This record gives sequence, C-alpha cells and structure tokens, in this order.
Amino acid sequence: MALIKSTKYNEVEAFLLGLRDGVYSVGDIIDAILQIGNFKSKTFPKISPTGIPPSYTEETPLVNLYDLYVDMDYQRKIQLAKLISNLVEKGGFCKTPAGTIDFAIRNDGRKFVWDGLGRCLMAGMIGMKALPYSATLHEKDTSDRDAQKHEANWFSTKNGLQRKPKSEELFKAHVCEELPDAMKKLETIKKCDLDIEGLNPSGTLLTGFKAFDTEFEEMSEKNWIDASDIIRTVWWDSKTVAVYGLTGVAYTLKMNEYLPVPYTVKEIKTGLKKWRFDKSQKRERCFQNDFFKHGHRNIHLIGYLLCTRGLGEVPETGQLVSLMGLIPDNMEMVEVSITTEIIKKVA
Repeated sequence: MALIKSTKYNEVEAFLLGLRDGVYSVGDIIDAILQIGNFKSKTFPKISPTGIPPSYTEETPLVNLYDLYVDMDYQRKIQLAKLISNLVEKGGFCKTPAGTIDFAIRNDGRKFVWDGLGRCLMAGMIGMKALPYSATLHEKDTSDRDAQKHEANWFSTKNGLQRKPKSEELFKAHVCEELPDAMKKLETIKKCDLDIEGLNPSGTLLTGFKAFDTEFEEMSEKNWIDASDIIRTVWWDSKTVAVYGLTGVAYTLKMNEYLPVPYTVKEIKTGLKKWRFDKSQKRERCFQNDFFKHGHRNIHLIGYLLCTRGLGEVPETGQLVSLMGLIPDNMEMVEVSITTEIIKKVA
C-alpha cells in the first residue's frame, strides 16, 4: 500500500515532513516521491543532468534500497525541498563523497539504515537502486527497543562528529535512547503542553530548542510551565511558541521570585494582553514576534520588555526590571528598536 496517494508536490512534501516516528520502508518513501506529478519531466532533468545514474564496479558490495527500513523515532525530518536542492546544486548524485551508508540488521532480519537516509532518497530519486554499505549485526536476542536505542546512539554520535544536527534532532535521538537528561527535559516540555519534533503531538509546537536546552537547569520547572502558559494564553491564536520568548519569560519569572511581593501569573497575562490590544498603538493583531523581536533573543532584554511593556514598570526604577542587571545602553537598544518600528509604520 502506498504511503500517500497524492501526486501533488506540496502534499507529498508535507506528508514526508510529518514522518517523525515509526518504521517505514525506504523504498516506499522513494516511491512516494517518484509518484509526484511531472517529477520525471520537470524535476528529474534538474537533479540528474545526464539522465544516467552513477554505477559501481562489480566488486563493490551494494545493498538494494528497497531492502532497507528506517526508524523515524531517531532520524532527522525528511526535507524533500532540501534534498532536491542538494542534487541540483551538486549537478546530480556524487557517489565518491556520498561514501557508504550504514545499516544495522535487527534480529528479525530487517535492515535499518541509521546513517545515510538522505543519500538513499537522493539516489532513489535519480533512478539508483543500490548503494555501498557498512553493516552491523545486532547481538542475538537484542529486542527491537534495545536495537533502536543502539541505533539512535550511533546516529547521534556519528552525526555529532560530522555535520552537527540541530539541537532538537539530537534531542529526539537522545529521547529514543532514553537518556536521563533528555527524558527529564521531555517531561517538562509535556507539562508545558508543548511539542518538539513530534514527541508530544498534542502540544503547541515549540519553534527551536537550543535556548531551552541551554537554559533548562537555570529555571525551575514551574518557571517553564508558567512561561508557556503565559505565552499560549496571551497569543492564543498562534500555532507555535517561540523558544527565545519562552526562555525570556521563564527567566523573568525566576527573577520575579526575588521580589518581596512577586507579580502573579494572572497580572503578567493581563498586562501583556492590554499591551497587545492597545488600540492607540494600531498594532493590528500583534503576533509573538512583534513583541519578542525587540528583545533581540536575549533573556535579559526580553525581561526588560516584559517589565516595561507588560507590567508598566519605569525602566530606571521598576522593582522587577531593576533585577535584570541591565546597563543604560542595553535598555536604549530596546527602546530604539521599538521607536524605529513605530516611525516606519507612521511613514
């Protein structure tokens, strides 16, 4: 049965991008791409200028692409546009730099490619049927779950030494390995009702991960949960939560705890809603980025924004903003950013 019956590029691309967990046949994924309408007539000439797939010598050990499986629980997202762009840029599939793919044989005989999925798909797109390989045999009686953990570990280790994956991609692999640190962070993400890499599908998508990962231990779990609640309440019409906004709000909540009488979460929500819908500013809908961008992805400057715009504190004397440890130049940078935008709108 076909993975997806659609022949529309946008639908196939979106479907493949959504394959974030589960086991799939590499051949089925290749076929899903090849079934796109006009692929052979329009895309193929761009990704394979000669129209002839590279070949290997008879002595080269090859594995049939249609004999391979992939476990998306620890793999990167399949970005079709990026794969096509790579082939166009390189003038086709370059077999020498592509080297060998790595697969592991599980106890049931299935071959799982743990490094080289992108190369498999690019090769399949230009008509290649097999690639050189390096194979590993899982030890006898290794369960599927343990095999998955081993493969996830090999994936994160090898890719971490080469082209470093995005922090969220490594995090996904570490969750698959059930590493304690990753599981602790995932638990907090779930309590925040957020999703990263499809690990909590019912949550709001967290765009980015590195800032959360870096600052995780600096804030309490309650800080993270309340920060997520504030953002998702104020910007209830947004399908995402910006990671730098989440981190900045969590930091502000941490500093808020040092006040003799801390602001309540309700007060912060009310203040931000009032700022967002202040008709005198003619902000229209004012999305998250329209607020957080003036903090320049700096947790202290986002704290300054939250204090002065959300809570109405005076920059120089506000009780909470004073705890941000900002110098006048820092505060001026934010004010100039906001003023410049207002001037542009008026003009």
